Amino acid sequence: MASGAPLLTWRQDVPLAAIAADRTALMDRIKRLPPMSHKRVELIARLKALTAEALRLETRTPAPVGREVS
Repeated sequence: MASGAPLLTWRQDVPLAAIAADRTALMDRIKRLPPMSHKRVELIARLKALTAEALRLETRTPAPVGREVS
């Protein structure tokens, strides 16, 4: 979570909460798939992208130019 007074950081905390919920849902879906399935590989890639986005938001650095996280 972002540091500082909670009332001053609530706008940064909202996307982080949504990302955390998405990450939890993805991890649950990944657990149910066979280890070498194509869908699992795709979900792991999406999980890595969400994790990178969460870390970027937590450290408040802009996304690199030309490499948008989706």
